[in-house]
Amino acid sequence: LGMVCGYMGGRIDFIIGRIMDIMMAFPVLLLSLLLGVVLDPSIFNMWFIIGIPLIPSFYRVIRSSSMTVRERGYVRAARSMGGRHIYILRRHILPNVAPQFFVMFSFDFGSAIMAESALGFLGLGVPSPTPSWGLIINEGRAFIFTEPWLVGFSGLLIALAVFAFNMLGDGLRDCLEPR
Repeated sequence: LGMVCGYMGGRIDFIIGRIMDIMMAFPVLLLSLLLGVVLDPSIFNMWFIIGIPLIPSFYRVIRSSSMTVRERGYVRAARSMGGRHIYILRRHILPNVAPQFFVMFSFDFGSAIMAESALGFLGLGVPSPTPSWGLIINEGRAFIFTEPWLVGFSGLLIALAVFAFNMLGDGLRDCLEPR
C-alpha cells in the first residue's frame, strides 16, 4: 500500500494518508485492545488484532522510501521508455524498499509479541487451550509468591524474544543499509 501510494501519489495517496493519520492517532496497544474487544478471541483474529494497528508505521516508511526511489534516474528512464507501472513497481521500486521493510518487520515483530502477551494477559488473546505467554502469566499470577517461576520464566522469555528480534533488526539494518 505504501509502495503504490508513494510511487503513484495523487488523490488515492491523500485519502489513504489521512486514514493512516487517523490510525496513528491511537497508540498501537490501545487500537489492539479495541479490536480485541470487537473481534472474537481466536488465532486467526489475532493476526488482525495485532497486524492492523502496525500498518501505519509500515505505510509511512515504505511510502517515503518509494517517493525517494521514484525520483531516481533509472525509474525516470523506465517510465520514459514506456514501462508499465506494475513493471516499475516490481522491478525498480520493490527491490529498493525491501530492506526497510525487513528491518521494520524485525523491529515490529517484538512489538507484536508484546501486544499478544498483553492481550493474552488481559484475557483478550487466544483461548485457554492454546499456549500464550500472556495467558501463562495471567494464570500464574495467583501463585506468584509460592511458585514465582511460573510468571518469571514466561516474562523472561518474552523479554528475550523481543530483545532477539530487536538485535535481528539492528543486524539487518547494518547489513542492508548501504550508508
